[in-house]
Amino acid sequence: VSLNGKWGFIDKTNLVVVDLVYDQANDFQEGMASVCIGAKWGCINSSGAALIPFVYDRSFLFINGEAKVVQGEKRFFIDKQNQFLREEEKREELESH
Repeated sequence: VSLNGKWGFIDKTNLVVVDLVYDQANDFQEGMASVCIGAKWGCINSSGAALIPFVYDRSFLFINGEAKVVQGEKRFFIDKQNQFLREEEKREELESH
């Protein structure tokens, strides 16, 4: 939910469960939501605790235990413990297969 330009989360009874402190937010997926403070993205749990630090220029939803993140010019995948998994394949490599 958004109010006065800040995002947070409410439960099914409309009670705030994560304070409205984020500049941008994505829905929860696999128990985590990607949220942004200032220009940096990280991930929180349903209580609002930061599970992935706010160090990424962009963070996407977790799918099958991994999420794509962007840090500067680098695009790669991390797991739920913020461990590097692999680089993102370049488009031209995908198109040539």
